[in-house]
Amino acid sequence: GYEGINYFQIPEFLEPFGKLELPVISKRVLYYKAPTLELPKNFEVIGKGTDFLSDKAVAYMSGRGFDMDYLVSKNIGYCKYGQLGGYLCFPFYSDTNELEFYVLRDFIGGLNRVKYKNLKAGTCKKSAGQVIYNSSRLNRFGDVYITEGIIDSLTIGDNSIATIGKEVTSAQLSILSQSSATRFIVMGDPKAYSHNLQNFSKLGLLKPTFIVDFTPL
Repeated sequence: GYEGINYFQIPEFLEPFGKLELPVISKRVLYYKAPTLELPKNFEVIGKGTDFLSDKAVAYMSGRGFDMDYLVSKNIGYCKYGQLGGYLCFPFYSDTNELEFYVLRDFIGGLNRVKYKNLKAGTCKKSAGQVIYNSSRLNRFGDVYITEGIIDSLTIGDNSIATIGKEVTSAQLSILSQSSATRFIVMGDPKAYSHNLQNFSKLGLLKPTFIVDFTPL
């Protein structure tokens, strides 16, 4: 057999038995490599711009009770112009501070404007179902709060994460279960209590997980 040698070594291996010519095969290996993700070219850190949209972005987030220094520490910003103009940008960073993903959220409103925009498949290494917002904090806190939306997560504080979806994926469950966090508290919408009981049942088998019921009495 030819175990231990590759296709291009066969002629040399068989040389004692006579000349052998193999069909020409390119040595080039073709594969897809997802591009390194960067923030939008028109991105500006919130509160740092001098344009009209900067003031609107600050007013929008201040109106929700956020401190600008806290948002700056998260590198949250906005898009200044173009098709993404008028969208807040929430970056997702890994433990090594690598940009993994980002979500865009409209803050000016208007006809035909989509409220949220996620990155399209193939534009970065991971999809929405493979990331968690603020996941780097999973290894820094014992108790971690889980929300669906990013703004809800930011409202709770630094020991909160967001799944950015109603369904928790197997990839996200893996991230949660393998983290150093010792307890999870799920803060869902009032109508999502029953759904979250089922949604986080697998996580509850691995680590203490509490579902908060916000259903009005």
